[in-house]
Amino acid sequence: MTYRSERREMEDYGFARVRDLAFEAVRKLWRKREAEGWTQAYLAERMGRDPAWISRKLSAPGNWTLRTFGAFIEALDGEAEILLHDLNAPNLLGSNFDAYLALALDGQSANWVNSPPQIASGIETAASNSAPVPAMMG
Repeated sequence: MTYRSERREMEDYGFARVRDLAFEAVRKLWRKREAEGWTQAYLAERMGRDPAWISRKLSAPGNWTLRTFGAFIEALDGEAEILLHDLNAPNLLGSNFDAYLALALDGQSANWVNSPPQIASGIETAASNSAPVPAMMG
């Protein structure tokens, strides 16, 4: 395998990952709106599209563009955020950090001694509760 073909495979893989993550985020918001009573016909009206087009696009990401994602996000009254992670940085939080945070927020004891400084500095102890809680940032 040549460098060029390896690079192309990496690009294709990266594209597919981002596309699938974005598609799943749109589908998740769509399911929420659907549970609120929205229909594909109503969404099509909001987007100025044919309901059949909406149905096709919501069934698979296919060749969605950023414009397609943007149109869905706006029509679904959503907001997009992009978060990138450095794959070469050490994984200080672990993949289940939120589970430990949930324990702490529920008032269970949690050992924050080994937490990285940027995490520990974002944790404060509430005066009325001895459980660590996230500090308000903003």
